Order: sequence, then structure tokens, then C-alpha cells
Amino acid sequence: MGKIKNRMITFIVWFIFLGSFGFAGGGLFLLFAVVPFEEMLVQRGYTQTQIDDVLKYVVFGWIAFGFIVSFLFYLFVWKRKKKWALGITAVTVLAAVSVLLMFIRTDSALIAMSRGDFQQTGERFTFGPYPEEELLIQLKEEGYVGVITLLSPTLPFENQLLQQEIDRGEKVGMPIHSFPMLPWVGDNTESINGIKSLVSSEEGKFYIHCYLGKHRVDMVKQVIMSVTDAELEQRTTIFPSDFQRGPVYLFNDAKVIVGPYPTREEWGILIRNRVKEIVSFIDPDSSRGKELKEIAESSDLVLTTVSDQSLEQVASYVQELDEKVYVTDFRSDSTLLDLETILRRSHEPINRSLFSSEEAKFIGSWGVISSSLFDQDTLREAGIKTVITVTSQAISSLEALKEEGVQVLSFSNETLDTSASQYEFLQSIGEELGPVYLYVEGNEELVTSLHRMMQGLYYGIDEEEGQFPSTVSVVEYDLLTGAPLDEKQWEDFVLFNGVKEVIFLYAPSIHSEDLVAQQEELASRYQVSFTMIPMFEDYREQLYEKLQGLKGTKYIIAPEEVKEELMDVLTDY
Repeated sequence: MGKIKNRMITFIVWFIFLGSFGFAGGGLFLLFAVVPFEEMLVQRGYTQTQIDDVLKYVVFGWIAFGFIVSFLFYLFVWKRKKKWALGITAVTVLAAVSVLLMFIRTDSALIAMSRGDFQQTGERFTFGPYPEEELLIQLKEEGYVGVITLLSPTLPFENQLLQQEIDRGEKVGMPIHSFPMLPWVGDNTESINGIKSLVSSEEGKFYIHCYLGKHRVDMVKQVIMSVTDAELEQRTTIFPSDFQRGPVYLFNDAKVIVGPYPTREEWGILIRNRVKEIVSFIDPDSSRGKELKEIAESSDLVLTTVSDQSLEQVASYVQELDEKVYVTDFRSDSTLLDLETILRRSHEPINRSLFSSEEAKFIGSWGVISSSLFDQDTLREAGIKTVITVTSQAISSLEALKEEGVQVLSFSNETLDTSASQYEFLQSIGEELGPVYLYVEGNEELVTSLHRMMQGLYYGIDEEEGQFPSTVSVVEYDLLTGAPLDEKQWEDFVLFNGVKEVIFLYAPSIHSEDLVAQQEELASRYQVSFTMIPMFEDYREQLYEKLQGLKGTKYIIAPEEVKEELMDVLTDY
């Protein structure tokens, strides 16, 4: 009987130690390790599915760690010094109670430091952390029809907070709709479907929250936006021209978007911009393809895989769609560049594999520039339709191409000795040409200069090759902003980098009319497109309208006094 009693005491002490250590340590581990680690993954561009997979193992790893510690506790403490073991267990119990009280007191300083911000999406939905009674009263006064809580009764402190919230909701007359979700582990499908049904069938404003207002509300935010599209607030914003894995291209008034595989934050941008279908070149049987399928299903997006179709078929398909579509591969490299050429220029891309990267520089998939003279067969096989030569004399070997309908244009290299003359030359050849080969005889420096300008005129600036005054800030690779420029800066910055459009945000209280006239005159002299937008109340809308879908590099002249506000405007995705 004594042995059974001793075993029972051993088990009870071990179990209490395991539970209290696991809860106390787990709570602190959550706040000081898991939450910061998740934020780091978000900043590095991991998708939500990837984050869930990683954090799931982190959570299971902590559970395994708790069992290991409790086993060591039994082996090296309880079996040798029971008084010490009881003392340690008492400390872990006190720690667990303290952590429980800390979590229950959602207004404590430690919890407040970890909470997410309040976020409003349209007029119907506000997302945030656990609401105290004062907030429930405020929501009631502001006309909210209900609160959607994602707290899970499985977690002891969330169970207590949930019951407290339900009681407070009854007290102030605010309906509390419970859809329990667990972060990182467990299947939340039932709750997600319940939320979809509720917000689709019931009108009015809702406050949606989990505990900290971070992970779970981010998941639900995307779901809600996908099923209440027509009721979301219409915000005019500039769609980003650059995702983390490469550039993004817009066509058909931004109804067709081509870009790399999105990060977690970038998926949110697509959903907020009402993308309804994903067209993917990614192998559906690959791990990335399976992940994409999960994302599409959870966000109510149509997923169409086109890995076995030609680019011409894909281009035709996406251009006929009524809803917004996002066309993706993992990166914005060969496949998407070729598709961009077909959509933008309505002709086949160049076969770039025929040109050595050491001998040629490419402009997207429609242009190649080189100081090497490639033979007729190579140009013919590559699909070149226009040949432009910058030489001191005519090239007789190109005559056969002329007879086959290839356009051959010849220019002298003697006049292309300044940024201004090179910029004017590129403007004169226009952008309506078919697949083009630009040959510059024996002048690698001029090849580099013309390539940099062409990239700026048609796509954007490579920051490593670009040249910027200290007053210029890079918003994206094709969007810059800064102060007014003098004549030398126009040549050394605007023309040198192939800036296609200069937009002057004119503040009458800061800028003189003479300054505006000077900038306009310089733009006219160098044949650079120029637009002036007075900074009145509607300047944002005018700026959005001007920038959306505008190809090439844009430079926005703006007062230093509004630089911070302007950066918010330009990055408000």
C-alpha cells in the first residue's frame, strides 16, 4: 500500500510540475520567442502557410522540451532531494498562476507591448485584440451589430476570457459570435466557414479579434475580404510595381497582373485589390503548387494551372476574363518576361538563349543590345524584326534581312556623346518596334549607357547601376521622389537613368511660379514627359490616376515638408 501511495505522490508532483512548468514557460515562450519569430518570418516574406508549418513544429518542440525537463526533474531532483523538488514545484505553480493572471489581465503592460494594432477594412470590419468592456460599449454606441471572437476554450486563459466576454456582451447588449481558432496548430476550417456564412448573410459592422490581434485575425481578414468584396471600402491606391521576388506588370487597366509568387503580405495586397483568379505556371504537384492550392481555397480564389499551355494561349485566356486575374510563376524571370512582351507588345518574345549574356544585354524579352555583330541566321532565328545600328558606316551583311522584311535603321555614333543626345536618340526610335536588335559598333561604354536608359524608359532603374542625387528617395525600382532639379541634375540623373516621366507636386505656398516654369522648360528641352499636379485636396486622386499603369521610371518632385506624407501615399497598398 505504501508503494502505491508513493507512486501516486510521485505522479501527482511530476504532473503538477509538468503542467505548471509547461504553462508558465510556454506563456513566456509565446510572448518573447514565438511572436517575435513570427514577425521576423513575415518581414522576410514567408507565406502564411509556410509560417504555420514552421511554428507548428516550434510549438510541438516546446511540448517535447517540457516533457524532457520534467523527466530530468524526476530523475535528478525528485529521486534525490524531494524537499527541493517540492520547493521547485511550488515555484513553478506560482509562476503558472502569475502567467495566467498576466494573460487574463489583457490591459497589463507586458501584454499591451505584444498586442497588434486596430485595423479597419472598409466600413464593416474592424480587427484587433481582445476587447475590454469599455470597447464593447463604444462599439455598441458606434452601431456595431456584433463581435466575432476567435478565442479558443481549449486554452485555459482564453476560455476564462471568452466567458467573461460573453457575460460582458450580454450586459451591454452586444452579440458575441464565437468561432474558436487555434494559432499554428489544429484545423480551423469549421470556424472559417462559419465566419464566411455569418458575414455574408448578416448586414452591419463587426469587430473581429483573437487574443493579441495578430495571427488569427490576419487569417480571418483575408477570408472576410474574399467573401464580402462588394461591400468593402473602395480605396484608390497605387498597385506596387515590385514584389519581393521580382517586378509586377499591369495590363488592361490593372485587370491583368503578372508577377512572382507572393509573400504573405503580398497575398493581402492582391485580395484587397479584388483579384479573383490565380493563373499559375507552377507545377501543381510540387510543394509550392500544393501550397498555392491551399491558399486559393482558403481565400476563395479560382486557381487555374497553365504549366502545359503556350504563352500565347495564356495571354489570350487572361485578356478575355471579366474579373481581375494574377498570373504567377515563382519568380519574374524568363516565363513571365516572355508573357509580359506578348501582353504589352502583341508579338512573340526574342529567343534570348541564342545570345551570350557576355556579349548581349537584354531589354525585357523584346530587345537585345550589344557591341557584337551577330550573324543573320542568329537574328533571324531569334525573331528579330527591327535592326538598329549605331556605326560609322553601313553594314552590307544586313541587306539580306531587309529583303526578308526586317526593318534596318542606321545611325551615326559620332553624335551620341552626351546623356541628352543618347536620350533623344532612344526617344526618336519609339516603342512600337517589333523585337529589336541594337548594335553599337565597338563601344561597350555606349552599350552600357543605352541599356541603362532603355531599362529606365521601359521598366525601371537598377539601383546598383543608377546614379542618384542625395535628395532623391527610391520608393520602388521605377518610382522615385525628391527635390526640384537643376539643369546638371536633369542631365546627370533624369536622362542618365532614363526617367520617363517627371511629376511636379506644386505647393503654391512653397514653390514659386518661376521654379515651375524652369522645370517645365527643362523637361521640354530634353523631351521628358512632364505633369504638374497642384497640391490641393484632390491631389492624391490625381496622382493615383496618373501613376497607375504608367510604364517606365517616374520621378515625383515634392516639397521636403510633405515627404513623409507622400511616402505613405505612395506605399498605401
